[in-house]
Amino acid sequence: MEGALPGAIRYRRGHAGLDWPNPVRFGWYEAGAKAIRLKRGGSGVKATEAWTSNRLRLHHGNAIHIDGTIYFSSGGKSSVALLTAVDAATGNIHGQERAVSQATFVWADRKLIVLDQTGKVLLADPSPKGWKVLAKAELLSGTAWTPPSLAGTRLYVRDRRSIQ
Repeated sequence: MEGALPGAIRYRRGHAGLDWPNPVRFGWYEAGAKAIRLKRGGSGVKATEAWTSNRLRLHHGNAIHIDGTIYFSSGGKSSVALLTAVDAATGNIHGQERAVSQATFVWADRKLIVLDQTGKVLLADPSPKGWKVLAKAELLSGTAWTPPSLAGTRLYVRDRRSIQ
């Protein structure tokens, strides 16, 4: 949209009654997912739907885009959240794993730092073909739903009781 302010909603495409500021929208639980392709033309931007899936559901936390693949925990309200790798261009599922429950992520130095809801932290090398866990540690004892934060070389993780 011409003259739009930074952070403003740049396009509207209703999905479960919501508008969103980024080109991939994951609905919680039963809402599914949509990817929107943005194309700049002249002084405007055209938004078209790239793909949609009722099978993909960001269960909680965040999703992260790495080298053409989106990684996130996908599951419905009454199902197990699976670590899921999805082709960002097509929405095709590369693979799903039960290795970690309801995870959040941060990407650093070509490695994925994963915090699951039980407080386990993993350092992983993700690929569309699977995850290679490089290291893991149990750092928290409570429910951990907040994505990890990285400031310089210091990693911050928190559960409902403490921050480490």
